Amino acid sequence: MVIGVIKSKDPGQAAKEIAQAKKALRRELSLEDKAPRKISPLAQKKLAQRKKKFRRYIYFAVFLLFAYIIWWGIKPFESSMEYGICKVFIELQVPYPYTIHYSEVVNVPTSNSIRVWFSHYDSFGDYRLENVQCFFGPNEVYGMGLTRITRDNREIEPQVVQSFNNALPAIFAYPPSLVYPTPLPNDLRQLQFDFERYRKQIF
Repeated sequence: MVIGVIKSKDPGQAAKEIAQAKKALRRELSLEDKAPRKISPLAQKKLAQRKKKFRRYIYFAVFLLFAYIIWWGIKPFESSMEYGICKVFIELQVPYPYTIHYSEVVNVPTSNSIRVWFSHYDSFGDYRLENVQCFFGPNEVYGMGLTRITRDNREIEPQVVQSFNNALPAIFAYPPSLVYPTPLPNDLRQLQFDFERYRKQIF
């Protein structure tokens, strides 16, 4: 701290000395302000708590990111609503819909259609592999509707298709599962069917 006594009797010189003394005092005070201050134990404790809480937030954010990546990697893939519509039509046409196993879904952009391969038990107890191709187009009432359907390349009657279109609002309101089906293995040795699963045991 600058401590001085103004000895000059000249008013101008005295004012000049006072100004210099004030300037030196401000400089010293600014240096004192920049000097590191000692932190109290309470402030140190609060700072440590804030750092600990910040680390917890970082760990939690990393955990959420890691969990999201895992969930995204294991969640089942879903197909389009067109697959759901075609799927409902298949279940209405097959005599035993609970025996259906969907194996493949193929989008055909050139014809605006979707082909679904599936296997099921028929009325004779035989296990059959079939495909249904649903063709879609604009609809004045529902926005999107079926224009035609083929089953194993055989045309379904237009009256049946038109009647099924009337059920589209219910399908849109309560859509079926759109989980992409598990494809059948290419190796015939790995292709195994449980034929006794849906048979009723008499004895």
